[in-house]
Amino acid sequence: MRKLGFSHSPSADLAEATRAFQQSRGLSVTGEINEITFRALDEAQWKLGDRSLSLKSPALMHGDDIATLQSRLTEMGFDCGRVDGIYNDATEKAVREFQKSAGVSVDGICGPATLTALIRLTRTVAGGTPNILRESAIHKSRGPALANKVIVLDPNAGGANFGIEGNGVKESEIAFDIAARLEGRLLALGASVFLTRGENNCPT
Repeated sequence: MRKLGFSHSPSADLAEATRAFQQSRGLSVTGEINEITFRALDEAQWKLGDRSLSLKSPALMHGDDIATLQSRLTEMGFDCGRVDGIYNDATEKAVREFQKSAGVSVDGICGPATLTALIRLTRTVAGGTPNILRESAIHKSRGPALANKVIVLDPNAGGANFGIEGNGVKESEIAFDIAARLEGRLLALGASVFLTRGENNCPT
């Protein structure tokens, strides 16, 4: 328990440390090390790189190191499914896809070579979940969706007419902020965008 940071001295109360650990893992807080807590303690001891990870049958590997692996692969666009700390079929498939992309031996095992490639590429590759990456690729393949289109945005109120005010925030400020954000999105899609007013004025 001390190794996990929940008890820092021999005199620390084990039950208190156990309760803190259970709370941090979303378990029933009893202060007792039951079967579920023991399994969670075993999973929490593993850090990515402590051991080789692979698909084993029938008993699948569990651990925080696997959850870290799944998170990193997902961030790089390799679909592991749910990040659950279990080295299942989906995780092995994602590892194989990563290995193929990284130019390392494709065996579905996260060993030293795969881990080295993962650490090296994690520093340079990011992008989010596979769905987001796929949507981004679709948008890029379509080109500027609003090229040669002219769009006029008319934020409500402005100048002396600031609309409704509450909690120190004016309606005109919110409207302009939304319009400015939308302007940026539309410009990125190739449109020509015009705002009918500036941040602190109202056209007459």
